[in-house]
Amino acid sequence: MHESVRVAVAWYLPQYLASRGIDLRDVLHTVNVREDAFDHPENTINYLEFERVLVESERRAGSDDVGFEIGRRTHLRDFGIAGEAALCSPKVGAALRRFIELFNLHSTATIIR
Repeated sequence: MHESVRVAVAWYLPQYLASRGIDLRDVLHTVNVREDAFDHPENTINYLEFERVLVESERRAGSDDVGFEIGRRTHLRDFGIAGEAALCSPKVGAALRRFIELFNLHSTATIIR
């Protein structure tokens, strides 16, 4: 089994690509990733597939900053339960602890110690 991540963390990718005249479904088809991968933010994608999507997106966009552009539009709430728990915490320290404790629910490849 490959480690996976929720697509919510890259939810801006379809919009980013569309703004450059690139169809996400064409990218997904080219890299052999299921066409509905980005249909819902709770969907997961394994990291190898996610890497292929990002690399092909960068190639088509002619830019190596796709990950940066997506990341700057990602919000804490996009990290699912971990992000929501952090947002509901009374203080920053508590928010960070909750985020760390729950982050593996968002990304199965992460080990935080």
